[in-house]
Amino acid sequence: MRTPILIGLLYCFSTQAFASRPHLPDSSSTLSASLFSDWKPFAEIDMWRASDFIPVGEFDSNWTKNFSPRAGRNVALMRNRAEAGVESARWRIGYEIRQGATLVTDRDTLETVRQYKQRLSPAKPDVFSANARYRNWSARGLRIGHTLEGPSVAGRPVRTMVSAAWYSDPRYRRNDVSGNVRYLGAGDYTFNASELDIDSRAQLPFLNAAPKASGISISIATEVPLSEAWTLNVKVDDLWSRMRWRNLPVTRQTIISDVTGIDSEGFLNYRPLLSGRNEQIDDAISLPRYGAAELSYRTGAWLYAAQVERYAGVTIPTFSAGRHFAWGDVITRIETRFHTFGLGYAHGNFHVLLQTDALQQSKAKTQAMQLSYSRSF
Repeated sequence: MRTPILIGLLYCFSTQAFASRPHLPDSSSTLSASLFSDWKPFAEIDMWRASDFIPVGEFDSNWTKNFSPRAGRNVALMRNRAEAGVESARWRIGYEIRQGATLVTDRDTLETVRQYKQRLSPAKPDVFSANARYRNWSARGLRIGHTLEGPSVAGRPVRTMVSAAWYSDPRYRRNDVSGNVRYLGAGDYTFNASELDIDSRAQLPFLNAAPKASGISISIATEVPLSEAWTLNVKVDDLWSRMRWRNLPVTRQTIISDVTGIDSEGFLNYRPLLSGRNEQIDDAISLPRYGAAELSYRTGAWLYAAQVERYAGVTIPTFSAGRHFAWGDVITRIETRFHTFGLGYAHGNFHVLLQTDALQQSKAKTQAMQLSYSRSF
């Protein structure tokens, strides 16, 4: 999974607000004020990646440093998003770029990969599983959202934003592997595994037409005041989504083979019984759904919150506390699934949050960054 951490520059737009005048303004000034006084530009960057078994900066290495998988199920996850546009009290229009990836596997499979990366042979005969499911996608497009107001509670209305995005120029990769690898000793192996590889960028020799796709995604976010102090926020990204592909390259193959010996470069020499096929298909793909629910409590200058996120079958609890100062708000976060700590700062329309599980980033298995800024015309 190649996902370099991006340090984004946020562009701030600022102009003077319309000032009141003692005389009656002309019609052009009135029209401009009515069209633009409620709108403001915004920019947001939200980047997050996490791994159970290796620091995120070591994915392309030979896994000799800080390799420590969990017992049983292991995951590696990524969610990146950047958006810029304009918004008002009721509407939000922006252009966004998104990328997501999920890898679900187990400790045995990771150990097999580690030994192969390091050109090692097991100490004794053994059987290793080869089970992994990988998804990687990216897309960009226009997103439009509209905010609806419901009944008021404690003087605050229930607010719900429904947004839809139309995506173009998507990319998609799916790779599923299942089976096992048996080490017989003295450099001898046997394989019994199958693989499904779907890659929109694959260069197969028989391709009849280039892959094409377009899609739509609908998301929802709701703020429900429960009292003057308590607030519930619920958010679901990709509540409904569909990416329709044409001419998507697909490779299916099965290998049942004996392997004897290792060549001078450390690669396995094997006698394969390999079967499979390549084809192009039309398919409809749903994006992985992300959901979050947060309950917050405000008292004086303090704010406390508990949040639960759900993504790719992984539940992520987070607890946070913040305090308002004259010079801005300071927020601290503790997340218990990947054991991360976050520190954020907000002042006016500016917000930044950094979160990780290690101060030394070369050892970090989780990295997150959020930046946002908006400014009234």
